[in-house]
Amino acid sequence: MCSNCSQVGLVIADSLGLNATANKFISIAAAAVMLVGGSIPLVNQKEQIRVGNVCTTPNKKVVKNEKTFVCKKNGKKLTWQIKKLNDNSVVTQPELPRQNTLLETQLKLAYSSARVKDKTFFTVAETPVMSAKNKYLFEVFSQHLAWLAGMGASINRQLVVLVPDTANWMNAEISRQGCSRHNLSLGGYAIWTNCGENSVITRPNADFESHAPATSIEAQNGLIHEAFHQWQREVVGIGRGNGDYPKWLWEGGAHAIARYAYWANSGTKLTPEQILEDWFRYDRPDLRRSCVGVKIREMIPNAPWPDKANCAYSKGQVAIDLFVERFGIAAFLSLYQKPKPPGMASFSLIFREVTGQEIEQFYNEVDSEMTKRGWE
Repeated sequence: MCSNCSQVGLVIADSLGLNATANKFISIAAAAVMLVGGSIPLVNQKEQIRVGNVCTTPNKKVVKNEKTFVCKKNGKKLTWQIKKLNDNSVVTQPELPRQNTLLETQLKLAYSSARVKDKTFFTVAETPVMSAKNKYLFEVFSQHLAWLAGMGASINRQLVVLVPDTANWMNAEISRQGCSRHNLSLGGYAIWTNCGENSVITRPNADFESHAPATSIEAQNGLIHEAFHQWQREVVGIGRGNGDYPKWLWEGGAHAIARYAYWANSGTKLTPEQILEDWFRYDRPDLRRSCVGVKIREMIPNAPWPDKANCAYSKGQVAIDLFVERFGIAAFLSLYQKPKPPGMASFSLIFREVTGQEIEQFYNEVDSEMTKRGWE
């Protein structure tokens, strides 16, 4: 258990309301242990203007491809519809069902509801009374943890989530939770060092992120990203961590899992591939511009910001998509689960054992795939 915690949560199936003091999130999993996961500065998800897609502003008009789209009520929700020329009426044209992409097929095949189980996690917040936005993000986090367990990555240790407003409070609370002393800037982290039976992650107060709506992947990715780091640390074992695996796998893998969780739980009609494209073209274009010309082999070392290796968070997710398409989620998780000597050099042996393919061949294919998908 943790010190100074309030037990918070909801019943996943019924999504009960949250009160400000002692609420309970029924979720999956507590987490494992982890040194310090990467932190990305948070920076609005653009509405996808297509017939039938959800919109937010009634009667809003947008001209696209010589067609006028109008945001109108369709049933119980607002959707984009095409306005007839010289007419005040609109034509509702529901999109035809599309086929799943290979990536979507692999993700759906991997999920098993039989693996989902309930588990509590705890939150400790610098501002005790949580806002509606923060409560919503924790509600979504519960769903993401349930989905993650259904994918075969259930976290087993007690998970404690710190919600700081300031770096000073965050570092002090990390120590109060029994972890080693840290001096971190305000951000999202997965803490491993000497935290006893707890796994501690941090997620700064979302009220300070007006640029990231609660329904956007930019707001939702942080919690499940850091929780997946705790699963990584749990399965790789003591003495190994982010320095023993390529950054495209350790950080790109955590970001890809966050994107897949968003795709599976948000109700979006977009493919996981389109979510990736929109995320770094609209929400975080800075993490696209800075990665122009960067190849997958430059995303191997565990180097700090602003090294090219940090393109693992954005462009490097293409490698995860390609791997899952080819080999499936179970093989992806096996890259962490297989016993491995310390150091980066032995990873190529693990990759070959899991896939039957040489990693240098895979890297060549990833570089081609990034170009094919429009990542300059």
